[in-house]
Amino acid sequence: QGHAKRFIGSLTDVDDTVKSELALKYRAELDMLTGIYNVHTFTAKTQELLTRHGEDRYAIIRTDINRFKFINDIYGMEEGDKLLCRVAQTLRELIPAGGTYGRLTGDVFCMCVPYEKEDDLIALTERITVRLEQYGIGYKVSLSFGICTVDDPEVPVSILCDWAHLALKTVKGNLIRRYAFYDDTLRARQLDERIIENEMEDALRQGQFVVYLQAKHDIRTRQVVGAEALVRWLHPREGLLAPARFIPLFERNGFVVRLDEFVWEECCKILRRWIDDGVTPLPLSINVSRMHIFNPGFSLKMQALASKYRLPYSLLELELTESTFIENAQELYDIMTDLQSRGFSFSMDDFGSGYSSLNMLKNAPVDTIKLDREFLHETTSQKGRSVVLYTTALARELDLRVV
Repeated sequence: QGHAKRFIGSLTDVDDTVKSELALKYRAELDMLTGIYNVHTFTAKTQELLTRHGEDRYAIIRTDINRFKFINDIYGMEEGDKLLCRVAQTLRELIPAGGTYGRLTGDVFCMCVPYEKEDDLIALTERITVRLEQYGIGYKVSLSFGICTVDDPEVPVSILCDWAHLALKTVKGNLIRRYAFYDDTLRARQLDERIIENEMEDALRQGQFVVYLQAKHDIRTRQVVGAEALVRWLHPREGLLAPARFIPLFERNGFVVRLDEFVWEECCKILRRWIDDGVTPLPLSINVSRMHIFNPGFSLKMQALASKYRLPYSLLELELTESTFIENAQELYDIMTDLQSRGFSFSMDDFGSGYSSLNMLKNAPVDTIKLDREFLHETTSQKGRSVVLYTTALARELDLRVV
């Protein structure tokens, strides 16, 4: 009669399936701790944004928390995580509509924001800074910012983030200047570094690196009593390049390990040549980086090198920068003591440049300290003269040579 008497059907509960799919989507797209975009989603969403609005002005801002490790160590990982969540919440509240933001890794965050003039970007970093300075954990939260304006929307977002990072590094830890723009100067530096990296292998293979010896004189007798080995790059087009042009880069990319070993061998060749020519050899001071000294095979490597050229170990003085003595001091001292027992000597370079302590001077098994030249500039004042005078007197009291 046109009236339904019974309905037959089936119901499928997809609640768990939907929840699982949403959870997977969340894990894939968002940072699990802060709930904002992870690095992959931030990169993809920002690339879409720049492609869709290529005619508008956008900038990438990269930021991280100064001394975040200190916060974790003092207040605990849980408190560090809360701070990261607060940074994420601050970005949610302050990033203007039409922008993107995400957590790249650790305490590193990145944003892509529209702007009209550069002052807008500076003002945004200041608002973020002020908001987070109010975070009460008994420690003033400090951030640094690197800003890269998007001049070409075709440039991959990952590259733009790297450029912002280069700018950030120039102000990292600076309590006065919190932000920096990626500009032509940084571009030129980056280009120069890429050229150097492209040429360094061939330069080493073709003998473009040259070792010079800077003589050490005894002030009383004016006799030459030794020398320090210094490396220069005799570039085929640009002439002699100073180490400040390439050594910092080599220390970052690890090439300094191979360059140091080249310099050591050249010094051994020089010493062997002096001996073969009947010239009384003088000790040569060679630089040793952290990468070498903590290598388990370092001691054997130095012994093998000296033996290869039939040299007494006493002709090689191993020079460590003062900053090397800061971390893993006991391990370092054990390595040095072992080498000293075999006849090698050690000098501490850059003494007085910022890390020195009486405790270090008392414990470090060094034979020589080299006063940093900035330290000697202080001799223009009576206080400066007194510091230098009593530092050298103390060194002599501890049976240390002073350069």
